[in-house]
Amino acid sequence: MAIASPEHRIAVLLTALGLDVSDPSFDSFPPKARNRVQELIEKIRENPTSDDEIESVLSEFLRMLRFAKQSKGQDGGNLKLYNSDGQVGDKPQPRPEFEPTDDAFADLSRLEPFQIMGALREEQASTIALVLKCLPPGKIGEALQLFEPSIQDEVFRLLKDPPTAPEPLLKRIVRATVNRGAALDEDSLNDPEEESFKNLAEVLRAMSQTERGRIMEGLSETDPESIERLRKILFVFDDVIRLTDRCTQKLLTNIASSTLSVALKNASQEHLDKFTNNLSKRAKATLLEEIDYLDSVTEQAEEEARSEICGVMATLDGQGELDFI
Repeated sequence: MAIASPEHRIAVLLTALGLDVSDPSFDSFPPKARNRVQELIEKIRENPTSDDEIESVLSEFLRMLRFAKQSKGQDGGNLKLYNSDGQVGDKPQPRPEFEPTDDAFADLSRLEPFQIMGALREEQASTIALVLKCLPPGKIGEALQLFEPSIQDEVFRLLKDPPTAPEPLLKRIVRATVNRGAALDEDSLNDPEEESFKNLAEVLRAMSQTERGRIMEGLSETDPESIERLRKILFVFDDVIRLTDRCTQKLLTNIASSTLSVALKNASQEHLDKFTNNLSKRAKATLLEEIDYLDSVTEQAEEEARSEICGVMATLDGQGELDFI
């Protein structure tokens, strides 16, 4: 059975997860689209889709989920330097205190995705799938994308045929998840050492290039391991948009084309233009061919490529050769 239309893909996905358009998540769907998806679900139930086709749809959905996560994390391309006047952005408002009810399943749906992930991240994939199956599809996706990629893969495949548990046991598991999740805030899920390095990177970014270079040079002699970690996070990929053309050209001479093509495969047009506008006509055509040749890029490969580029930016900065518009 060929899977061509978006409606067909949705129908295959819902059928694999044991759902249909009666789920509240589809209340905002146009009636015509809902009816079409439901018709396809009925046909699939009569004539089941092959395992290979189901696997293809599930893999495609997971790739989109990861891309959504990566896109959501982009900050619009501005170089965020902080000064003595304060921080960029509004101060976050305190989260209202979570008030549990007698309905554990309703309480689970009220948790924030990061709270669900935090409550389940130490559990086995089968337990994670068992609990996530109690959520609407949209909430499943929001929570699932926060787990490590290896866990995402395993849980997503389990959702095709999720484990079951007696109702009383399931309620206890869900209630325990709610209790753990409700006690979490986003800061409590961060790695303290990683946060420490991020804070150091922000301090360095706020300094002048001269002072930043002096500190980095001194640190490279006393703690080379830490300096390498700092170089990787000192700049973010969006910072390339603010580079001068001269610095962009200098950056290009220090990056392998294979690394650049992976980093740009899912990048915005603005990122792509920043690099291609500083290449010769022939080099631009070659780069675009390399990007088109890539069928898909994993999130990990993309992060590694972009991190490598940011590392080169940090090296150029240490040499006093990095200028921003």
